[in-house]
Amino acid sequence: MTTIEALASNKITRSTNKTSLGKAALIAGIGLLIMVIAAPYAELYVYPKLIVPANAAETTKNIIANKTLFTSAIFGYLITFICDLVVAWALYILLKPVNRIFHSLQQGFDGRIQGLP
Repeated sequence: MTTIEALASNKITRSTNKTSLGKAALIAGIGLLIMVIAAPYAELYVYPKLIVPANAAETTKNIIANKTLFTSAIFGYLITFICDLVVAWALYILLKPVNRIFHSLQQGFDGRIQGLP
């Protein structure tokens, strides 16, 4: 191992402090898998069953008649939001040792996607 490789390896392990890169990658992967299940369930399965475009009265009737389905959709959206934050944090940890520009760019894109300023 050359001196440059040793310094780069030391820099990578020091910069992540408590969370290893392997754990960050695993957390990001699991979070993405959960989002792949929760988001389509809420958006593609439940939403069309409850919402009738341009008819608020029918939508209200559907929600009242299917309270459990409506509640599960809310939890699906909530789980997706929480997983999105966790994945953003894990990708920040994962990209931090690579390049400051890359991890800052990733955080900027993630903030824009979530509608944050």
